Amino acid sequence: RDLHSFPTRRSSDLVVGMRFDLRRITEADLVKRLDFVCESCGREAKGDALRLIAVNAEGSLRDALSILEQVMAIDEGTITREDVLESLHAVGDGKIIKVLDSVLSNDLEKAIVTCNNAFDEGKDEKQFLNDLLIYLRNMMLAKVSGELDALINMHSDDLKELKRQANSVSMSFIERAIFEILHIIDLSKGASYPRILIEAGLIKVSNCLSQDEKIDRKSTRLNSSHGS
Repeated sequence: RDLHSFPTRRSSDLVVGMRFDLRRITEADLVKRLDFVCESCGREAKGDALRLIAVNAEGSLRDALSILEQVMAIDEGTITREDVLESLHAVGDGKIIKVLDSVLSNDLEKAIVTCNNAFDEGKDEKQFLNDLLIYLRNMMLAKVSGELDALINMHSDDLKELKRQANSVSMSFIERAIFEILHIIDLSKGASYPRILIEAGLIKVSNCLSQDEKIDRKSTRLNSSHGS
């Protein structure tokens, strides 16, 4: 069943449904509505896939339905998290973990090369910035409390890596990094070359590390290189 035709019972239903675009909807409510749409269209969807759509829709039902429609066009099987990532041209948490590991170890060359390789493969630069911001937000939640896992939509293996990174930095670093990426996102709106802003942003995030953290990471890198 075509998503554009949903719902089809009465035209007034469409008018009522459009009201929800005028205010922000919680992620939980968006997931419920997306699940209802999938069920009505005869499609199955994984819970983590619908949660990822809800996160990227940022409270907009219209945006959530638009993303869902794009995902449904990929294939006719069960909708998975990987399908959503493909539709969004997102790099995924695994790649962000690698980029941030490089930034935290002050290996900016590796971080920039990793990003550029992903973008050359067709991943979206602005989506990367949004995903990096969400990842830093998740780091902040993990740093606040181990009881907030329900608010973090990630695979268990990636969540372990996120917690490892969160434990290795200060809350001050995470806060500064979030504001730096927010600034880069604002600058990237309408920018002709967002990739340049991303590269500058990674350098700025690296500079958010305190001097003590930089010294500690430099020592770790030297020790690991001597060990190998």
